[in-house]
Amino acid sequence: MIEKLPKKKFWELYDKLPVELQDALFSEEMGDNVIEICERYKAIGYLDLVTNGVTDVMLGVLPPNEFLDSLEKNLKLEDGAVRKLAHELNRFVFFPVKAPLEQIYNLQMTPIAGTNTPKKNLDKSAYQEPIG
Repeated sequence: MIEKLPKKKFWELYDKLPVELQDALFSEEMGDNVIEICERYKAIGYLDLVTNGVTDVMLGVLPPNEFLDSLEKNLKLEDGAVRKLAHELNRFVFFPVKAPLEQIYNLQMTPIAGTNTPKKNLDKSAYQEPIG
């Protein structure tokens, strides 16, 4: 079960976050997304659990994969609903702050199907010839 962090611990962790994650934690859009996703999958009764988990992931306390495992264990929903809920949380809550989350957890988040992945910048093009 995902427990709510004590206020003091929350603010200690919050102060160390990149600004992008600080902003996301208190953004109306993120809150609305979590509520809408929970409503869509009839998980509004689990809103506190989901919100605490999202907050812990954003604070760097709970790795995303452990959060998703916790959802599967604790949410009693119809078959497949937890996976769909988790997919939407990834897409609408975590993916917009992918870069700072990757930094915190030192991991590479898997891109969502249908999105373009940035190509690596090459120092030199294959067509570039030396000058001189």
